[in-house]
Amino acid sequence: LPVLQQLANVLDCPISEITGETTLGESQRFDDSFALVPVIDARASGGDGSLPGGEEPIYYNAYRRQWLSAVSTAPADKLVVLEVNGDSMFPTLAHGDHILLDPTKTAIGTDGIYVIRKHGTVHVKRVTVNMGSDSVVIKSDNEAYETEIVHPGDVDVIGRVIWLGRQV
Repeated sequence: LPVLQQLANVLDCPISEITGETTLGESQRFDDSFALVPVIDARASGGDGSLPGGEEPIYYNAYRRQWLSAVSTAPADKLVVLEVNGDSMFPTLAHGDHILLDPTKTAIGTDGIYVIRKHGTVHVKRVTVNMGSDSVVIKSDNEAYETEIVHPGDVDVIGRVIWLGRQV
């Protein structure tokens, strides 16, 4: 028991977590300076389009609340993380990247990277409004893909991408 207590002190966790009696979430090791953002099993296609997956979280990523408030005005419980599927946004976004999405940003303002639904499929693209012609320009960063110009009613904005994470 003394050895377990020393180990718990070094790891800054309860003994029950070391012995497997509780999990990280049960021991509530994170303080209020962190927010847990769900990673959902849905993929935003950076290619030809993919159907959305389930909306249930498969796990959670922890972000500092202070950082989240600096990058988004949305409450932390409204943010979600998705995986990029495909190469149409390469080199900005690569296949397998994780993107932090602000679903409260559903209006296309300035040029940005958005997750959109078009014809029943979910895409991650660079989107801007063409004020002169009342149209939406949907562009891939990968030059192998063509730019699309569509009517605003043909695009459902799911949210704006505010961060990306990549494995190196």
